[in-house]
Amino acid sequence: MGLISLIRKESERLDLKIRKKIGNGGMSEGVYSAIRINSDYQQKEVAAKFCQASRYPILLDERAVKIFPPQHLSKVYVQYDEEVRDKRDNILQPAQISLYNEERESLTNPEGNTFIHLFDQQAKNYDPQLEYMIQRLVEGRVCIQNLIDAEKKRTPPSSMIVKYEGYQFFTGLGHLNHLLLMEHLEWLSLENLINFEKLSETAVYTIAAQLCDLLDLEDNEVVHLDLKPGNILVNPYSGKIKVLDFDLARSLNGKDHPTSSKDVGPLIRKKSLRKGKLAGTPFYTAPEVVDRFHQELNSEPELVEITTKADIYSVGRIIAEMTGALVHPDSELDNTFRRFTNDDRDDVVNNLAQQEYGYQFLSSVAEMLEESPDQRNYQKGRDFFSRCAPPTYSFLNDSLSVLNGPRKTIVEYTSRNVHAFDETILDLKITPTIPENERN
Repeated sequence: MGLISLIRKESERLDLKIRKKIGNGGMSEGVYSAIRINSDYQQKEVAAKFCQASRYPILLDERAVKIFPPQHLSKVYVQYDEEVRDKRDNILQPAQISLYNEERESLTNPEGNTFIHLFDQQAKNYDPQLEYMIQRLVEGRVCIQNLIDAEKKRTPPSSMIVKYEGYQFFTGLGHLNHLLLMEHLEWLSLENLINFEKLSETAVYTIAAQLCDLLDLEDNEVVHLDLKPGNILVNPYSGKIKVLDFDLARSLNGKDHPTSSKDVGPLIRKKSLRKGKLAGTPFYTAPEVVDRFHQELNSEPELVEITTKADIYSVGRIIAEMTGALVHPDSELDNTFRRFTNDDRDDVVNNLAQQEYGYQFLSSVAEMLEESPDQRNYQKGRDFFSRCAPPTYSFLNDSLSVLNGPRKTIVEYTSRNVHAFDETILDLKITPTIPENERN
């Protein structure tokens, strides 16, 4: 039995009812439309993202199996303790994760029923993935909370970050798993829009201006590191966007959120866990991110710094792709990580010029795609795109009325769901059925 099958069978243990799969979710087991049931038995539709945190089974000891039966789902409390020196013997104690059941009763005695996973390579239950995965999960939540706080301070307040509804850890099939709950939106992904057909200039300006607003938010020392069309949702009625999937996001200043538990800060500041891990999606990754990956693999003493400039590069690639000046490769061979240079930038600018985009557009994108982070900026583009973007824009007015895309994709937009499939018939009218309260 797989994890999702187990969750469907025992969903009441997680106060959740799974409906259907709505996405792949990057590092996760998948994203599902679900109904969340709170303590007052009120129901709310959410997007539920499941992730297996441990690579190896965690239930290696009899006490753990009794507390967390592998054939059942058990909500657990996870406590992270950073490495500390014993005051008496001056011995460095390794970082560890402690798992407790939901009630945390009689599980606080290390000599009794507490199950402790030590991050010690000499330990028989050492799992190199677990600490890193938990770091990614908790830091992603901190980044979401920090950006949402920043949105509230804007005038007027914005709402570009998919709302965070909660999370919990649970055991199942002998592994430690994580459940992230987000607001559920029946919007189109920007990836789908780009695949349908070439977007109009007005549509490009509308989305580009909002992506630059997102970069403004990142002045709060948060970098997403996986910005791409598949992680951007678009409301087809209003043209508003929302950004999701903060699995790889980083809090650059190492600060946790005021509402975070005390164990989060030390964990997200532990940079050694990220060593040798290349973040992002190949087609949109900034050059310095690739450089950092190779420097770490070669154990070089000096490492290039990763800043919010990495996201500026990704946004530049996204904007170019929306115009058709940059085409995402269908071949997996062409989708491997490589380091983009200023030659790649020049190719994009030349393609934009052939499509009769003006000088200001070309120079704005070119500055976003500078190979050197120090020379890269988006402020000129932000001002230009904002001037050109209309207050509101409905993609149903033009982009989605007749579909004859570069990949010959047919889209049927009915019953609040989007269905994409390849056909030989290339013309199809869309009948939108998004409820009134979801159109803004």
